[in-house]
Amino acid sequence: MIRNRADSFFSITGLRATTPNGDRMEQPVIIQSEIGYLGIICKVFKETLYFLMQAKIEPGNLNKVQLSPTIQAIKSNFTQRHGGAKPAYLEYFTSAAPEELIVDQMQSEQSSRFYQKRNIVIRTEREVPPTENQRWMTLGQFKALMRHDNLVNMDTRTVLSYLLFGCLVRGENQYILLVGRI
Repeated sequence: MIRNRADSFFSITGLRATTPNGDRMEQPVIIQSEIGYLGIICKVFKETLYFLMQAKIEPGNLNKVQLSPTIQAIKSNFTQRHGGAKPAYLEYFTSAAPEELIVDQMQSEQSSRFYQKRNIVIRTEREVPPTENQRWMTLGQFKALMRHDNLVNMDTRTVLSYLLFGCLVRGENQYILLVGRI
């Protein structure tokens, strides 16, 4: 197992399995025992649903900046274990009322490379001012941007994919209430 000296953020281990037909499979797996928030805030403005997204620079981004969820933070981030600032909008997720939760789902990502990430979509009526790196966007704008390679990050695509699922689970009327015009 590979981990940092503080034994925080994540560790890397190997996974070995045998398929039903006898083939062996091996791959690295990132174990992130600290569950945090990978979430998007949405809000209706003039009958149109908007999503608060951030322009984020991370190691490995081919375009340097990618369109990322409102918040991408594990517990070490929002408890400031690394010494940095608390993530913007954390309080919207920690204080979300049950009726604001559209999706709150634990999920493995990238098949089984990332174990148990928490994906959240909340719809709020509260005031949510964007920071200099955040912008409100519609689903139509996402669709246009997804035509460009490496612009909309994988976490954004994952969280947005839950949107219809969350609406269907909560009922058809919830879907109409959530979406409005897109």
